[in-house]
Amino acid sequence: MFIYRFIRSYWFILSVIVTLIGIYIYPPIGLALGLIELIVNGIKTNADSDNLQK
Repeated sequence: MFIYRFIRSYWFILSVIVTLIGIYIYPPIGLALGLIELIVNGIKTNADSDNLQK
């Protein structure tokens, strides 16, 4: 899945640092970034990812 590859990448560390700086400057940006994360994960998830049968 996309989210597991993203967590293991260097982009994750960079995004966490940018998010922390953004939240320190303007706290509601945390909500906006969370919404963006949900949308991206929804788009990148396979259609059969919730299927238990093979």
